[in-house]
Amino acid sequence: MAMDKDYKLIRAILRRGSKAAAEELVRAYYDEIYAYVYRQTGNRDDAFDLTQESFIAALQCLASYDTKKARFRTWLYHIASHKVIDARRRLRPMAELPEDVEIEDGFNLAAITSDRLLLRDIE
Repeated sequence: MAMDKDYKLIRAILRRGSKAAAEELVRAYYDEIYAYVYRQTGNRDDAFDLTQESFIAALQCLASYDTKKARFRTWLYHIASHKVIDARRRLRPMAELPEDVEIEDGFNLAAITSDRLLLRDIE
């Protein structure tokens, strides 16, 4: 989709609250964003939900979109990426320490976890 067409649709949404322009903008990018989110999650239902959330968020904060900073497509991918990250954070189980474990002074669980994640990424 051409950037000029995106800009015209965005302007119509912001100035007139055009539902037709919003639907056209969503249709133009929906399949692409869904495919991206599906590759990130590996789950159709999650991909559907997160794609919907991405477009809702984009339309709600469309007034903050700056054409000088990024193309609309790039901005939309940025939103979708954050929705995927947020979903992963919500699903990640929190580890609990057994009650009988004693923690030494200076113990930094965040640093240890970060080091383990870095090592896993390096491997």
